[in-house]
Amino acid sequence: MGFLGGSQSEQRSETKIPAWLEKAGEQVYQDYALPLANQPFTPYTGQMVADLPSYYNTAFQNIQNNQGAGSGALSNAINNANAMTQFTGGYNPATVTAANATLTPYSQAALNQYMNPYAQYVIASGQQAIRDDADIQAQNSYGQAALMGALGTREQVRQDDIAANRMAVLGDFTANQMAMNYANAQNQFNLANQLGLNQQFGNIANQMAVQNQNNANALNAAQFGLGVNQQNNANLLAQAQLQGALGQQQQAMGLQDVNALLKAGQLQGMYDQNVLDANYGEFMRQQQDPFTKLQALNQTLGSIPFGQTTTQTYKPSFWENMGTITQGVGTIMAAGSDVRLKKDIEYLGKHEKGFGVYKWNWNDDAKAMGVNDRTVGVIAQELIDYVPEAVSVHPKGYLQVNYNLLAGL
Repeated sequence: MGFLGGSQSEQRSETKIPAWLEKAGEQVYQDYALPLANQPFTPYTGQMVADLPSYYNTAFQNIQNNQGAGSGALSNAINNANAMTQFTGGYNPATVTAANATLTPYSQAALNQYMNPYAQYVIASGQQAIRDDADIQAQNSYGQAALMGALGTREQVRQDDIAANRMAVLGDFTANQMAMNYANAQNQFNLANQLGLNQQFGNIANQMAVQNQNNANALNAAQFGLGVNQQNNANLLAQAQLQGALGQQQQAMGLQDVNALLKAGQLQGMYDQNVLDANYGEFMRQQQDPFTKLQALNQTLGSIPFGQTTTQTYKPSFWENMGTITQGVGTIMAAGSDVRLKKDIEYLGKHEKGFGVYKWNWNDDAKAMGVNDRTVGVIAQELIDYVPEAVSVHPKGYLQVNYNLLAGL
């Protein structure tokens, strides 16, 4: 007993196929396979890569707007520090005048002179490095998929994940570099002014020391007034320190808002990409549907047993040509040989190799895979003990049979 499938050409054998079955196969070829082969390629016209979420643009705008944040509080701090006064008692002997240090008022222009002039170059270089690294990842992933024969939707999803991750890393890197440059300039500006304040306080201290040495009597007489003046200066200095801390806190809160926007943009981008991927997957499922149906027809014909004779004259059968078409449209029906997809199984007889031939109906699991015709053939779980090379595992986990390997038995 033989089974439909590819002829063993090396044996120079000729398979005798019943006329009705030959006609049915030719009809499948003419009415289904040939039109599908001649069908022009239908490109996918929908969007495949999600747009940059608006959260990112808002975050970048906030970074620019945050430059100079807290400058009002810092200016007030400097003004309060400059408002400190020197005490002069009622007795006014010859005094020693200390030179005042020059302090730079806080402004964006004053802060810009401390900004790193190479920051944009560093940011641009870092961004290019991130893009290059992402491109290498994409190329490596594509190469591995090509070697494994796994190019398709799953590889496209992987490519899209790499692209989305690249955008998130670029956003984080750019925000961090700009924040570091701004913070460094702020520290340099504060340090310069602090040095000026220290110089001024040092001059005042020296003046007071000389004044105390030369005018001990005057200072003793005005001790009470001096204490009041020192307390006032201390209050002004405390206010300046508090206002400076408030300015720094305002800047930190602005950066926190930027980070929150970047994270929200990443989540929105992932969601938008998932929607686009789902639309593309549905398009591909619709494109594959005719091939799935053709595979079901072809596999059903290929699983019907028939008589076979061998002659000395070799003539390629129609089913050798159909074998190429079968390979092109998939292996859905081949999984139908698994006993877990069958019900109402009836034993028809035994092949001379020892395995049985049966007929059956498909169960609900088989129908869910697109198989719904009554058929005849073998059971994979039994055949594996007799012809193990003809049995393999379907991607869905079911056993499948290559009936081409049974044609010469």
